Amino acid sequence: MEESTEEPVGLVERVCAIDIGKAGLVVCVRVPHDSKPGRRMQEVREYAATTPALLGLADWLHRQQVQLVAMEAVGSRRSGASTAHSGPCAAGRSTAVAVVAPDARRRWR
Repeated sequence: MEESTEEPVGLVERVCAIDIGKAGLVVCVRVPHDSKPGRRMQEVREYAATTPALLGLADWLHRQQVQLVAMEAVGSRRSGASTAHSGPCAAGRSTAVAVVAPDARRRWR
């Protein structure tokens, strides 16, 4: 079910994009720059598709104070983007998750 709101679209300050593969994930986090106002920093990491590695990923995202995680939904029957709100992670904080269908990602470029 798609939900629309009248809220203005804004920039998410602390965001993460995850490319999910069979053997692992490539994760990119973009956050505001520490010393250059108005600029952003980006870090890309790779994680194995194992429970310990994914727990490490969750810990890193928590330390980075990520507000939104976008993941590509390959093979999904969804079109466009849908948003779900995850439950609290191990650290007790919730993060919004957007699942993006591959065709929608191409339209946003």
